[in-house]
Amino acid sequence: MKQTLVLVRHGRARMDPRDDTAMALTPAGRADFAATVETLLRLGMRFDMLFHSPVLCAVQSAKLLAPLGCAVSRIARGIPVGGDLEYTDEVTLSRALEGRRDI
Repeated sequence: MKQTLVLVRHGRARMDPRDDTAMALTPAGRADFAATVETLLRLGMRFDMLFHSPVLCAVQSAKLLAPLGCAVSRIARGIPVGGDLEYTDEVTLSRALEGRRDI
């Protein structure tokens, strides 16, 4: 079975100098991202699964993607915030996906 991986970056966010994980979507970032979701819906895109990091703007963006018919999950562990999946080994990635939590 053919599988396709789609990477979607979160909407524009406001930096929080005290905590990198507390970056919230800006109003413009939320509006732009919602428009992106509407475009994906018009194109008939559907996702089987969606994974996101614990960073607030990623959580907010993932919730906006929920209308695409997918279960939204936060990855469990082993991949640091801002980590590059390209350099993540197969075992670490498997464990992160196995322990994911629905939001």
